[in-house]
Amino acid sequence: MLLTAGMGLLSMRNWARSLSFVYAGISILMKLFTLVFFLFVTWPVMSAFLEAEAKVTPPGPAMTQITVAKASAIGGVIFNVVLMAYPIIVLFVLLNPSVRRAFAAQPGADRDDDDDDRYEDDRPRNRTSRRDDDDDDDDRRRAPPSDQYRS
Repeated sequence: MLLTAGMGLLSMRNWARSLSFVYAGISILMKLFTLVFFLFVTWPVMSAFLEAEAKVTPPGPAMTQITVAKASAIGGVIFNVVLMAYPIIVLFVLLNPSVRRAFAAQPGADRDDDDDDRYEDDRPRNRTSRRDDDDDDDDRRRAPPSDQYRS
């Protein structure tokens, strides 16, 4: 979902912006669920087990493993919270007024390419640009005098 939304965002497609909102919402909810599950289900059981093991384990390498297990569990919680920052940043960026305006300025970005005929402008175009018309006066002033006008 994230890869598809990213490719669409690069093409300035409004559906990709919507898909990014869906991704951010699902990702935040999933990470919150994981955090709550760990804190209220996994951690109490794991903590009780490690405390019981610490009471019967003599000091030494086994005690170090118990300490590492506790630190790893706490590190996993911190890592989960840090990973929650990305979808929150995605939300803030996509809700930024300038980003909203940029995607709103793409009037036909989500239409099919087969429907291009309906939007073509068949009016005749003037082949000369406005710049060409303005430069004629300057060209006459800068042109070297010709022999026919000399006396």
